[in-house]
Order: sequence, then C-alpha cells, then structure tokens
Amino acid sequence: MFGIIKKIFRFSGTKRNVLTRAVVVAFIGAVFKALQFGALLYMAEALLGGTAMNIGVVLGIMIVSVIGRMICFYFSANDETDAGYFMVAEKRIYIGDRLRYIPMGYFNDNSLGNIKAVITTTLGDVENNAARCLVIIVGGFLNTFAV
Repeated sequence: MFGIIKKIFRFSGTKRNVLTRAVVVAFIGAVFKALQFGALLYMAEALLGGTAMNIGVVLGIMIVSVIGRMICFYFSANDETDAGYFMVAEKRIYIGDRLRYIPMGYFNDNSLGNIKAVITTTLGDVENNAARCLVIIVGGFLNTFAV
C-alpha cells in the first residue's frame, strides 16, 4: 500500500506540493472532526458526574468543529481536483510528445484504439480517483493520530 502511495506521489510530478497540501489540510480537517469528541466527552462527564453543564461550551465547540471541517474540506477538495487534473494533463502532453517520434509503421502494426484508450479512459480514471484516494487513505492514517 505504501508503494502505491509513493507511485501516486511520483506520478503527480510538479503537482506534488498541491497533493501534499491537500493531505495536510485533510489532516487539519480531521483535527476539527476530533473536536466533536471533546464536546461529547465534556457533555458525558457533566451528565454522569451530576454537575452543571454549560451548553454554550458544547455548542461553541460543535460550531467551531463544523465550520473548520467545512473550510478544510473545501480547500482539500480543490487541491485534490487541481492535482488530479493537472498531473494527468502533464502525462497526456508527455505521451503526445513521445508519440511524435514513433515511426508511422508502428501505428499500422498496433491498434490506435489501444493508445487512445490509455490516453482517454485509463488516464481519466487516474485523473478522477488517484488524488482523492490518496488523500482519503493518508488522511485516514492521520485521523487516528488526531483522534
């Protein structure tokens, strides 16, 4: 699994920093998510201990948690999208540049449909899923540390 993560980072090329930023922002979002557990813990201690509970503290923590998660999700999703689309665009340009130097006889012997499928379908799947999956997987590891 760590090998796949390394391959995605290598594949990202010049967008490696954007992808890293998406992971960091997703981790900060996980910290905001963990704040909800703090609010629940505060409320449970007050209820089980029989002490007076300040509902404003619980409400404040929950509001900060929700707003923080929304902001982090917004920036993380934008960075994922940016990294996903532009890293694949770079690879498409690279493939196009390499195809310029291939002799024309190559296209007679090999199916042009296979090349087209790689450039459109396969890279399209990578474009849509690689950055998102990387952030979810690495973010999941970091969520355990946050909680």
